[in-house]
Amino acid sequence: MTLKSKFKLIAEGVLLPFAIFWGITFIITLFYIVITANLKPNLIMLQGISNIFCIIVLFPLYAWFLKKYSISEPKFEVKNCFYLIAISFAICIVGNILVDFIPKGEENKVTKEVMEMIEKYNVYVSILFVAVLIPIVEELIFRGFFYETIKMIANDKFAIIITSIIFAIAHWDLRQGIYAFFAGIFLGYIKYKYRKLVYTIWMHLLMNFASVVFVQHLPVDDIKEKLFIMFIGIAILFFSMYRINMKNEMEIGG
Repeated sequence: MTLKSKFKLIAEGVLLPFAIFWGITFIITLFYIVITANLKPNLIMLQGISNIFCIIVLFPLYAWFLKKYSISEPKFEVKNCFYLIAISFAICIVGNILVDFIPKGEENKVTKEVMEMIEKYNVYVSILFVAVLIPIVEELIFRGFFYETIKMIANDKFAIIITSIIFAIAHWDLRQGIYAFFAGIFLGYIKYKYRKLVYTIWMHLLMNFASVVFVQHLPVDDIKEKLFIMFIGIAILFFSMYRINMKNEMEIGG
């Protein structure tokens, strides 16, 4: 791949989706301020509306991107989802408990509003915004455009690491960033194993759904209980990853 081809690929696979996301967010925010004359808008509501428009635009754009660069995705198989469910909930449990041991710093405004919404708002509203809209947009950008772009320039391992780092930085919060990096590594690995974005979207939906439930309904204060639950989560996580690897090896061998 020539240097010119690489720059063109980066423009279409990184800069374009990034510009679309922030462009839509800016337009929706500006439109809201002009219509309502409210200079302090509800960031969560605006993010939700922006994400809906981003999904409408990014899905066909991703399909075009795959077709242009001859990237084929295998057929979706429901049987592959069982262990992904276990992995998703295990990542949520381990990740939430892990970051709970990290001292809280000053949260950025968006992170603070998201956490307040999870804790105080109607659980269905939280599920819609946090567990449905956000994961779809993030997966389209990070395990979709970014992953495929970096993979074509370098390789899968590099793509997993770099997308996880960018994914962590994009959360603009130390605790959320550590959790995002931890989750991003597993999401990237699943993208590498199955070569289909819908599996990582499915996992991300489940992780965020579990986080909403976890934050609201599983307040564990005792350190021993936290460590015990985290140990169970780690065991489930590695057993499920082992089974996925064994399953793929058997399919390749067969």
